[in-house]
Amino acid sequence: MLRFVYFSLFAFSGLLHAQQELEKTGAMVGTVEFCRDGYPLSFPVINIEDDEHLQLRFDLFTTEQDILSYSVTLCDYDWQLPDVDPNEYIDGYLENTFEAYSPSINTMVDYVQYRLFVPNSDVKILKPGNYILKVYNSSFPDSIILAKRFVVFTQKTEPEIEIDGFASQSLITQQELKVTVDPVSIDYSQLASSIQLMILQNNNWRSARYYKKFNYSGSNFLSFNTPGQIVFNGENEFRFFDSKSLKFISERVKRIEYVPPYYHVYLKPDQPRGSKDYFTNEDLNGLFYIDNTDTDYEDVMDADYIWVHFELNSEYAYPSDVYIDGAITEWKFTDNYMLFDVDCGCYKGQLFLKQGLYNYRYALQEYDTKQFSFDIIEGNHYQTNNSYLAIVYYKPFGEFYHQPVGVAVTGVNSQ
Repeated sequence: MLRFVYFSLFAFSGLLHAQQELEKTGAMVGTVEFCRDGYPLSFPVINIEDDEHLQLRFDLFTTEQDILSYSVTLCDYDWQLPDVDPNEYIDGYLENTFEAYSPSINTMVDYVQYRLFVPNSDVKILKPGNYILKVYNSSFPDSIILAKRFVVFTQKTEPEIEIDGFASQSLITQQELKVTVDPVSIDYSQLASSIQLMILQNNNWRSARYYKKFNYSGSNFLSFNTPGQIVFNGENEFRFFDSKSLKFISERVKRIEYVPPYYHVYLKPDQPRGSKDYFTNEDLNGLFYIDNTDTDYEDVMDADYIWVHFELNSEYAYPSDVYIDGAITEWKFTDNYMLFDVDCGCYKGQLFLKQGLYNYRYALQEYDTKQFSFDIIEGNHYQTNNSYLAIVYYKPFGEFYHQPVGVAVTGVNSQ
């Protein structure tokens, strides 16, 4: 049975307060891409005052072109449902169908790709906020096959985010951040009374942290700069492999085999690097980019799905579970579990992936605490080139929820 990276279909109702209820991927869904149109490595965040659009693309493993519908739901800064009528934040129909979808071309694995732009002629976003985009089969509206988060903001403040190099160097394995917020068009005292700051590392919702305590600084700026207040593990640059071609072997690929009906790509064995010094390496900060260089189809509808085999050398089995991590597994721990092979002295795992360029890393989950860590296998360094996204939330007088009123991004994914 194919081991797709997935979560089961679910009924989406009630309060959206747990992370596993905010982002879902059904069993028959593959390769979800959600970003600003024209910026494939960007976060799904757009300015309501600009002519910006988000693009969602995903595949269904089927030969049937099912009729899919979608809806958009407003959330507060902490992803709770506010008491706001949908007609106040949506101009258009509350439920709409996908109009753009295409079958794969000359692939061993059949799939239909669905595409959607948000906002569009059917759905216009009227208010800034956190949103959930839900996708479901039109015949079964209670069974959500995909749910993704996105943010629509207005730049009423001007936040600045920076990594404190001196403080980070003293921490050795961590990065300390400072955020300064210029109220600009919002009354200083009103912003101070209800401000919420959220920071993400490397476009990963799992890393989200919230801050409310700030310091006053000159020119009526609000500064989140208390020593030790905003500290993230530096971690390490991501590993990578290139599977854009099934005809030629790339740098990190050991061999390619075709065992009907699938292609199998075997990666070269990885080595633990937790005890090694930091080595700079340009990466995608955990993201991926879909492509097929064997042909020249512009929309890459001929990119195939393949089994990618991972191998991590180890002299012994860790007293923890080992997982493959990154956008490659949607930053979740499900079918990305690795097994220890005594004969080779290594961990082995496999993922069913679409052709492309991928970043990944290995995570350990402690048996007792169930906490995840990267120190032993990957290392932890203050020099790592991470991306950070800061979003300022503010609750205007008379509103029932906090609105995103300022965004700042730093790092490689800051388009």
